[in-house]
Amino acid sequence: MNEQSRTNAELIKEISGLKQRIQELEQSESDRKQAEESLRESRELYRTFINATSDMVYLKDEQFRNIVVNKSMAAFFGKPEGELISKSDFELMPQIAAEKCRQTDLEALSNQSTFISEEIIGDQWYETLKFPVELRHNRVGVGGFIRDITDRKQAEAALQESEGRYRTVADFTYAWEYWLAPDGKYIYVSPACERISEYRVEEFHQDPKLLESITHPDDKHRLAVHIHDVLRGKSDACKMEFRIITKNNEERWIGHDCQRVYGRDGKYLGQRGSNRDITDRKQAEAEIRQLNDELEQRVIERTAQLEIANKELEAFTYSVSHDLKAPLRAVDGYAQILIEDHAVRLDSEGRRTCEIISNNARKMGKLIDDLLAFSRTSRIEMNPAPVDMATLANSIFFELTTPEERERIDFHVAPLPQASGDPPLIRQVWTNLLVNAVKFSAKKERAVIEVGCVSEGSGHPVSSEIIKGKLAVVYFVQDNGAGFDMAYADKLFGVFQRLHSEKEFEGTGVGLAIVQQIVQRHGGRIWAEGEVGKGATFYFTLGKEL
Repeated sequence: MNEQSRTNAELIKEISGLKQRIQELEQSESDRKQAEESLRESRELYRTFINATSDMVYLKDEQFRNIVVNKSMAAFFGKPEGELISKSDFELMPQIAAEKCRQTDLEALSNQSTFISEEIIGDQWYETLKFPVELRHNRVGVGGFIRDITDRKQAEAALQESEGRYRTVADFTYAWEYWLAPDGKYIYVSPACERISEYRVEEFHQDPKLLESITHPDDKHRLAVHIHDVLRGKSDACKMEFRIITKNNEERWIGHDCQRVYGRDGKYLGQRGSNRDITDRKQAEAEIRQLNDELEQRVIERTAQLEIANKELEAFTYSVSHDLKAPLRAVDGYAQILIEDHAVRLDSEGRRTCEIISNNARKMGKLIDDLLAFSRTSRIEMNPAPVDMATLANSIFFELTTPEERERIDFHVAPLPQASGDPPLIRQVWTNLLVNAVKFSAKKERAVIEVGCVSEGSGHPVSSEIIKGKLAVVYFVQDNGAGFDMAYADKLFGVFQRLHSEKEFEGTGVGLAIVQQIVQRHGGRIWAEGEVGKGATFYFTLGKEL
């Protein structure tokens, strides 16, 4: 009984131990399953991670064969992931490319650190990051990430090309260009600095204050304030002129422009500036100022001389008007006395001689009057006012002609625009021109005198040749009288210049000279067209703005 009892007790103990062992085994199996599940989840997360990136990811064993690749890697080679496993680069890539990859793999292993390189395959650029990886059983493999950087490389190339063009333009520009960083140091200085200042580019980079140092003492403070105001943002730009002292101790003038520079993102990038050598211009300005001062002095002197000459001319005019005309009047008077009081004592030749003396005395008086009128025309003070040109021309014609003459003359005045000028002087212009028209058409059985104007687009022959594109109105007086030879047209407006003999037409040859003088004083000009026996046309303007 006791023996049986012990046996049962031992059996129970053994069963209890077995049960505990079973529980331990069950717990161990549960842990294993959890570990496997955890491992599976880790592997899934790992696969998700490496497949989520656009970079190519791989892991090679100690023999440089793929043991892990992601979808981007498989897509690059155009094969399923499984076909890349256990394959080396030499089995997947051209010989030259594979050798380059093997070389960088070996460098990553030999340095025992991360190795970054850039490689070009075909026309694509790739950035490769490689690093050693510890595998089981003390083995060492290579892991890596490969990224397509073609866009970045192209952008860098474009930037370098753009910078190269910029530097080419800046380096060869005539001006001394520069770029100051926000801290006041030079980012760029163009080679023109040496031509202008005789200091080298390197010297400006070594000493950011060099420009201020070589500025003329009288201009130094002003330049420093302007440059610093731009750097500190007190102003966006400045423009000024100052002097510098070159390395060879020469003084030169600089035309300076600078402004604040911002990137596309609005970030402040510093100050851009340009210095131009304007020494020649400043010297020319100084010479012009000196010439102006001298000219002003000459004008003062000439004005004084002119005033003296005018006084002398006034004295001469007075003398001519009184002292010279008095003897002429006496000659004419005594000739008339002889004719009237002593006619019985004179034969026909004597009387004819007295008539000649009297007529020439009167002509001499008329000539003196015309000369005085010509002289006064240049000295009369002008008082511009509106002038009704049509009314003025009509009234003058009726004053100049007798009813008998008006019966013989067809006189027409077209609508004329109002002018601005000195009314008495403008009246003299119309008077002299109409006097000539009446006089030189006197031998026509039926005279025609026309007064009109020409404006742009009027259809008149001179409108396209003479006044096209101008604002001037051209007035004219036209007749069908004696006319003149155009070969001598330049003599028409000279004093005492006559194209017809006095036997044909009376006159002193001063009237047109007076007209030209008046027109020129109004800022205009006068000219004429004519043909012998077919009449003449006199055109005149009174300046561009009427």
